[in-house]
Amino acid sequence: MPMFNSDILKSINPELLLQTSFKAKTHSDLIEITYTIDYLKKNMPIDKMSLFKEKVIAHLKEKEIENDELYNHLLSCSFYEKLSKEVLSDLNLKIETAEELNKDQKKIIEDLKGNSFIWILKYLWRQ
Repeated sequence: MPMFNSDILKSINPELLLQTSFKAKTHSDLIEITYTIDYLKKNMPIDKMSLFKEKVIAHLKEKEIENDELYNHLLSCSFYEKLSKEVLSDLNLKIETAEELNKDQKKIIEDLKGNSFIWILKYLWRQ
């Protein structure tokens, strides 16, 4: 089953999307969702965590830290602390963005609820 992505929304004719949105706010929310999905896809948390792991391993190799010294070094390492804060801050930003995206999607669904009959009538009228 294909994953939901912005290509689905982009494949819809913009004029049709505007007509079926009924409200300008709903239409602008749909467009914003499209770009938010692309942003989140390009900045997946798993990629950030992999990069974090690679940087930590490179730092430990550079400092030639042995396994028995690893825990104590990471407790006092300013590089590790700074990098951890950066990654956590970035992940929190992605989480907040995804939560807002989810709220926007629910709002759009709520805005469009009950309009199916109107869509059918518009479609039949144009035929």
